[in-house]
Amino acid sequence: MARTFTGGANTTMLNRAISNPVASACSFGCWIKFNTYAIGRTLVACGSSASAIHGLQTGVATAQRIGLRIDCATSDMVLEVAAPATGSWYCVIGVWRNSLTSSLSDIYTGNLSTAMAITAHASDTNGVGAFNSQTNAVIGKNTAASTAVDAVIAFPFIVPWAMTVDECERFRQGDWSVAWVHGLPLAFVPMEMNTAASRDLSTGTNWTITSTPTVVEDPPISAGFGRRSAFHVGRRDPALNLSTPSGLITPSGGLAKVEQKLLVGAFT
Repeated sequence: MARTFTGGANTTMLNRAISNPVASACSFGCWIKFNTYAIGRTLVACGSSASAIHGLQTGVATAQRIGLRIDCATSDMVLEVAAPATGSWYCVIGVWRNSLTSSLSDIYTGNLSTAMAITAHASDTNGVGAFNSQTNAVIGKNTAASTAVDAVIAFPFIVPWAMTVDECERFRQGDWSVAWVHGLPLAFVPMEMNTAASRDLSTGTNWTITSTPTVVEDPPISAGFGRRSAFHVGRRDPALNLSTPSGLITPSGGLAKVEQKLLVGAFT
């Protein structure tokens, strides 16, 4: 399920401590349906305030933009793209390529019928000084109510690598396994697991939730792990490792192979 964030003082916030995402290249993404736009509202990020985050937010000075911001010691790296219209589902992924030159990073967007593609930069600001460490991952807002986004968010994630356009497109098409193709994601919250819909599939733990959870319908796509249109007939690779005893997906090569062989229902 998706979660509604209403942009007000009682807006739900999900947060959990993770490793600093910009220790290397990284990507932040989700499906989102905006209700209204306001400046500096948090989508998926790490940080304690709207002006000190690594991740996705609305525009710094122009509300109807989506920005990828990297918190730096002197001034932040910020690239922004024109944001979509309100009331419709869009897939948004910000890709930071381990450089404070903003033109080297990108934001990919797509929707229910349009494939993911790089969106033209509306503005670019290079970062100055070393990037700061931010390890408080947040979805929907930071601790201040004024940072809450007025939108519905589904399938938010953070991964410690720069996603390719093909990987972004796989995510848009509903293939969650793309978040494991290069190792474990830092966070992946499909908002479907446990009663509060806060289970993180990268750790098997629940995020902390403030306010009352408001859970609504997902975007109308078929989503899950390794969906394909036909079974692959052949031997099962003896090295295939789908899960640990705790039920977590592991990155030991299993998912890359499952991605090629698995149809929905094959391992259910």
